[in-house]
Amino acid sequence: MSTFILNTVAQWLEADRELFEERAAIMEYDGGLSRPDAERCAYLAYVRETQTGQADLFAASSGGPV
Repeated sequence: MSTFILNTVAQWLEADRELFEERAAIMEYDGGLSRPDAERCAYLAYVRETQTGQADLFAASSGGPV
């Protein structure tokens, strides 16, 4: 994981970190991405979804649907 992503993810709530790790694992194994690419994609998805509200992928930490 890049240093930037590592430092950023370390500051998230535990539930968000777990969802990030789960999403990266899905992208790696089901999507065929390398682990670094999967982590970058999961990070970008988190940023997009939390800043634009376009999806509820990381909503579990707030009690919303996943």
